[in-house]
Amino acid sequence: MSEKKEIAKLIDHIEGSITILKEIQNDLDEFMVNDFQKMGKGKIAAVFIANICDIFYTSLETLFVAINQFFGNNLQADRWHSDLLIKMNRKIVGKRAQVISDETYLVLYEFMKFRHFHRNYTKLQYDWDRLDFFIKKIKKTLPQLEKELKVFIDYLKNL
Repeated sequence: MSEKKEIAKLIDHIEGSITILKEIQNDLDEFMVNDFQKMGKGKIAAVFIANICDIFYTSLETLFVAINQFFGNNLQADRWHSDLLIKMNRKIVGKRAQVISDETYLVLYEFMKFRHFHRNYTKLQYDWDRLDFFIKKIKKTLPQLEKELKVFIDYLKNL
């Protein structure tokens, strides 16, 4: 496949990921306005919000893997999750532009740590201060992340 087709495919992936992330935020917003008002800060609500946080970060990580593979960047096998996130925050001279800002990196790093905790935690009790933090961060971070991804799309179009 030609490089232009591969770039177009990556751009489609990024745009599709933005759509998915907006849907995730809409699902969270709908839950908070409707079901959460009835349920309150109980176990079921916590599990739902924790899953939303997990899916939010996993969607991004899947996109970041595609970007990383497109540019042929190697990842450390034993720490590939954090290595991938670091690489998305760095411009790789002669290879590609920075994908996410320092500010976005710091927030996504918290999501990555939470996802690891969520996937390895075997109880259904969550810290509501942490969950409240992530609810706010999804809402605040998504517009900035979308802007950064659109800048990266512009970079790809100029390759």
